Amino acid sequence: MSNQDRREFISTSSALFAGALANANSISSDSSNGGSEQEPQTKAMTNKTDRKFIYFVARTPYNTASGRYVKKLESESVLGWFQENWNSGENSKQILGESFYGLQNLFDSDEACKSVPASLEEVIKDLEKRCYNDRIKTKDDALEFYTDDDEMNLVYHWFTSEFAEQNMDRVGFLIHDGWLPTNVNVDPKSKPTTYLCSRTPSQTCDSELWDFFEIPGIRLDQIGDVVSVMDTNSGSDSYWLKEFLKEVPTDFSWKQAIEKLVEDQCTWKDAKNESRFNCSKHVCEMQQHHTTHENWKSKPKEFQQFIVFDDLWAAAHPTLATAIRRFEKRAILFS
Repeated sequence: MSNQDRREFISTSSALFAGALANANSISSDSSNGGSEQEPQTKAMTNKTDRKFIYFVARTPYNTASGRYVKKLESESVLGWFQENWNSGENSKQILGESFYGLQNLFDSDEACKSVPASLEEVIKDLEKRCYNDRIKTKDDALEFYTDDDEMNLVYHWFTSEFAEQNMDRVGFLIHDGWLPTNVNVDPKSKPTTYLCSRTPSQTCDSELWDFFEIPGIRLDQIGDVVSVMDTNSGSDSYWLKEFLKEVPTDFSWKQAIEKLVEDQCTWKDAKNESRFNCSKHVCEMQQHHTTHENWKSKPKEFQQFIVFDDLWAAAHPTLATAIRRFEKRAILFS
């Protein structure tokens, strides 16, 4: 990305973040002061010369510690990728690298859907016949596929690198590779606030994908009265986290809390535990290995995640902060 394009992207991201704050009750507006210029590009960002791929991203608790499976697929467009593989007979593991619930019949050779679709709208009409889904949406050479495994929400996304560059406030966290950056902006106008996002495999079809909590008056050096904030969130499915935090002293830092969580809950006798965490002064991430079935070689492992950051981190990373906040919803590409 050229310097001019980068400046344009930074300007666009800042404007989008400001709009999201006003319209979506997102991160406090005080925390966006001067932060976007120092925000590093997500590792998944690409140069304009590298455009011959699209992103496929699955939001799933199965076999992915981060809750996100990201794969680059060789194609110049989302429609082109579906056209190139139409009726190939390949299953989702062959074409996407892993098996995904609802996508087993993605490219079945089906007489009823034999004609290669000429548009993404036609792709949707045929996928609705082939694949179990709740809804499929498309816009601007991007496609979003919603389904559920019994009561668990699953979402699959296809979009171009151009779409990603223009919508990093939506997909920046979705395609981010590795742990979140740790640098911060010290903003004297910023009000101390902690933000907590949590996902558990028991998150149901009737709930959002993530729970989101705003804890005023503190930063990550103190847990504070987070349980009472979680209690007031009627849609909360993070019961496991709330019950754990009841046993954590309110003057603990989040780093101390996560270390206690690992010590109390992440020690498995069978040595198959794949939990991991990463903490700095103003952002912490936890990826907890929730279950491994007894027949673990054929059953998926399940993970639950939480991310906690404060206003100073959000000030340095407004686009990522907004993308994390949006992650609560199933529909993030077009919402």
